[in-house]
Amino acid sequence: MAKRRRETLKGYFKAGKRPTEQHYEDLIDSALNTLDDGFNGTLQGGCELSPLSDTGNVISVFKNPGDADSLWEIGLAKSGDFQFKNRKGDTSSPILTLKNQEEENKPFEAVVDGIICYTGRKGTYRMGSVPADGKWHDILGEEEYLQEGCMAFEVVAGCGERAQGRYALMVATAMHCFGNKPRIHKTRSHFGMFSNKLCLRWVKIKDKFACRLQIKTFMKYRGDAAIRYQIANLWDDPSMQRLG
Repeated sequence: MAKRRRETLKGYFKAGKRPTEQHYEDLIDSALNTLDDGFNGTLQGGCELSPLSDTGNVISVFKNPGDADSLWEIGLAKSGDFQFKNRKGDTSSPILTLKNQEEENKPFEAVVDGIICYTGRKGTYRMGSVPADGKWHDILGEEEYLQEGCMAFEVVAGCGERAQGRYALMVATAMHCFGNKPRIHKTRSHFGMFSNKLCLRWVKIKDKFACRLQIKTFMKYRGDAAIRYQIANLWDDPSMQRLG
């Protein structure tokens, strides 16, 4: 399979030339074939790629033209997982894997094989705001939708009155097991009076193995001040089905 540059191919078919069978083969081999090359483009699917070998690679990135080995590879594992791989020597290993389907004992969507460096993070299990009015407010959602079981969350919250000297921050870990022995470990900071602090508590739900998580300011802030919160879920097996 010979691939030729455009100028070479153009030379085969100039006026007065008599292209041979080999010239036509070179032309065909130098052109993209959507079936043989695993590449296609459609209005609905856009750029469509399919692996052509057992490596599963659909994209290889090289540092320089003509390099024998790629630096990075992107492809599909046999399980259908989408992988970003780094090549070292003769082998390549995935550093980021996006799961195609959940394995029985590994219910996660992404796997990172390495150290993660980032400028910040934000929990998105629940995000929102409630009035900083000194009253308790639910932050996990409506009571009828709260899940029973063993729960663990990280809560980050803050509020303030600009130019009024009233600010508060809190980072907390909150957990309970089927509504029993609820625990909260929190670190708080505030500016101004002690009453500017934030408070967090569990409230047991009657006849249900669950708790409501509530937040408030110790005292009412003025105006339309609000508590902003973001919650990350730290435990994904409330009924403990995957233990053992």
